[in-house]
Amino acid sequence: MKDVSKRMDELKDIFKNKISTMDKKYRFGPSIYFYEKIYSIRKNTENITLFLENDKNIEYLYSTLLAWDMNSRGAKMRYFTDFRQSIIDNKKYFLNIENISTNLLNIQFSKINDSLKKIYNNLNIMYTNSKLVSTSKLLHFLFPELIMPMDRTNTLQYFYNNTGESFTRFWEIFEFSYYFAKENIEWTKIINTGKWNTTIPKIIDNAIILKMDISTNE
Repeated sequence: MKDVSKRMDELKDIFKNKISTMDKKYRFGPSIYFYEKIYSIRKNTENITLFLENDKNIEYLYSTLLAWDMNSRGAKMRYFTDFRQSIIDNKKYFLNIENISTNLLNIQFSKINDSLKKIYNNLNIMYTNSKLVSTSKLLHFLFPELIMPMDRTNTLQYFYNNTGESFTRFWEIFEFSYYFAKENIEWTKIINTGKWNTTIPKIIDNAIILKMDISTNE
């Protein structure tokens, strides 16, 4: 990844001047409804095992991904039964992540690469080649304090100026979010300042969305 320091400075400027405008800029409707639903359920479920044992929660994961455009713009999700089976098949890797950490500010960074890579390679929830986007969004719903959701229009364009997907890029973006989270930012003053500013990973994602919106309109 190039220009890491420049990216950090750009996003810090967004935090100072624009992050509170996220709700005005971003969409509502099903996308926020299902996101609030899955975020609340996950936050109030003691661990990932209990969460995934409830089929209704897997249905909410599926519905939230649909609401977040994972079955449009050329992306095509697998049928629900196949989706559910892939989630269950990878439960041990989700559990490994939980055992390492569920919080970006308190993580054994060197230990999480292997579990993330196994999930990235083994998770099979899409018919189309949207692995980075679908995996990051799903992981954000499961670990909202740890993993940042990523997309092509904003995340990949911002960091790489194209939409090519790979685990290397997924990891580099995760690594960026890890180091950015440790910057001198008063996170507690930003969290919950609006429906979309829920967690540090999502707020970093929001800053990227706002930066790309500014760049598009310049």
